Amino acid sequence: MPLFLKAQNNEYVVKKMFNLPVINVVDISCSGDNIYLNTYDSLFVVSKKGKIKDKKQTGYKQSVFLDSKRYTVENNVIRDESDNIVIDLTKKLEKEKKVMKYLAKSEGTFFTCVLDTPKVSYSSKIVQFNDDNNYFSFAYLVGIPSGLFSDGEFLWYLYNKSLEGENGMLRKYEINTGKLISEIEIPIKSPIGLHVEDKQVFTYSNFSGEFYQITIGGQ
Repeated sequence: MPLFLKAQNNEYVVKKMFNLPVINVVDISCSGDNIYLNTYDSLFVVSKKGKIKDKKQTGYKQSVFLDSKRYTVENNVIRDESDNIVIDLTKKLEKEKKVMKYLAKSEGTFFTCVLDTPKVSYSSKIVQFNDDNNYFSFAYLVGIPSGLFSDGEFLWYLYNKSLEGENGMLRKYEINTGKLISEIEIPIKSPIGLHVEDKQVFTYSNFSGEFYQITIGGQ
């Protein structure tokens, strides 16, 4: 049965969609009828019932679907489906000794978590950018970044606390101002990856090997 909970005046229902013990998932995407699980070197294409449709070797490229379009991220470079460079932040981030992790998009603006390279588990901030030359701070963060998603109106940020196996935390920011709207604890241990659609939040747990759907009220 789904788990019905209430937290900080936000009611939500947690539902386990399927068990799929894929090792070392680092991000997820959803597009159409497919769910995409990125690991360090592979991309799993999975049905919403948990059946693996395809597995592709990707090396260290991470695939993300934004506005139904596929992008890849590798070494601070974003490419489109035709492998054309969309944005290259290599020089800027290398100079600052930072790397990007996770990618979200709202219209023509991209968002990413920027991490210090000696401590890649901790993010210093979320930044927004739309070209190679400049990016701007959107919000300073806490915790270990685990997912980022934009639904056009809000930017959603998923993070974990310091210990493996702890419940995840989900923040929602107003995308035009960077104002923090809400933060809730979700009863999913070590969640990773984030997709939001029609008040439905999707994420995967590396701790349990399960894919979850969370229905959030009051959001």
